Amino acid sequence: NMGVIRTNDAGQSWTHVSDGLDGPVDFHNMEVSRADPTVIYGIGHDGWVQRSADGGQTWEASGQAPKKLIDIATSPEDAAQLYAATEAGLFLSADRGATWTPVIESVPVSTVDSGADGVVRAVDLGQGLITVGNGGEITRVSGDLPDGYLLFLTTTSVDPLRLAALSAKGRLVVSDDAGVTWTDVLMDK
Repeated sequence: NMGVIRTNDAGQSWTHVSDGLDGPVDFHNMEVSRADPTVIYGIGHDGWVQRSADGGQTWEASGQAPKKLIDIATSPEDAAQLYAATEAGLFLSADRGATWTPVIESVPVSTVDSGADGVVRAVDLGQGLITVGNGGEITRVSGDLPDGYLLFLTTTSVDPLRLAALSAKGRLVVSDDAGVTWTDVLMDK
């Protein structure tokens, strides 16, 4: 239970920023808004969504996260929008985590990411890697994922077509074509 800490030197040293609301909080999920980098969302072990609008200095409770939460991502366009990947599907909150609307239901979603390119990607265990449009439309990118599904998906800020993730078996994999094909980073040489 450390609350929020920050590094300015690539992890060499850390500075305490705040304890979170009624903390120090053990944040299980944390995400900096792609739309406004001063906005941070954190979800503790109690499932409460906490939101900071000043880079983590002060916090407010904005709602309860969906049950069986796995991952969160912020909208690339609206700092009030938040996605939640759960064992029961993918959910969207348009009001800072106060209420949630299902985008995908009745199937686990193992990870969600809003990339630097403005595309929201998720792994639906029924369809594979998908993108989610502004209106909630789902587009399948690839059903052929390393080890069956992905965890901890992220888009690089330099090249929006370059994705990185952990496979279901914990292998680090990358894609240079927005998730259509994947390569093991530590391939035998």
